[in-house]
Amino acid sequence: MTLAEPQPLEGPALERTSLRPDDHANLLWLIERRLPDGNGRGRDIDEHRADFPKTTEPVYHLQSDPGENWYPFGHESGVPFTPRPFATSSGPLKTPIGRTGKSIDSVTQGLVPADGLGVERLWRMGRDHKGLPVRWIARRCVAAGEPASSGLAYDQLVQPARR
Repeated sequence: MTLAEPQPLEGPALERTSLRPDDHANLLWLIERRLPDGNGRGRDIDEHRADFPKTTEPVYHLQSDPGENWYPFGHESGVPFTPRPFATSSGPLKTPIGRTGKSIDSVTQGLVPADGLGVERLWRMGRDHKGLPVRWIARRCVAAGEPASSGLAYDQLVQPARR
């Protein structure tokens, strides 16, 4: 008789981030849907504002705001998608807040399916070889569910003023 190895227990997602292609804007969007709340749990977000860094790099000035938890990744021919700083009509530049969003620095073209790709961070609990409980935070990929469309209108690449 063989004993089956028990599956670890999983908690609800601490963090949920989606990568979704937007063919209309020629961008890949990183969308933060759930962030850790500081108490070991996650909370769903609709909008969330971060502290915004200053930059001397060119920025995309968006004529319509896609939402505070959407972050653009752009690309040039043959080059992976990379984060693109941008300014909204209200002015501030945006950077991801969660650990998953901050850890993604490039995405290879073709890696993300048309309906998107989700990444979740969650607590897992299992037992070690001695039967003692072990906890850890794991990541898993899930289907994002639908393509993204930011509804961006008349975007412009703005060069910073030279001094």
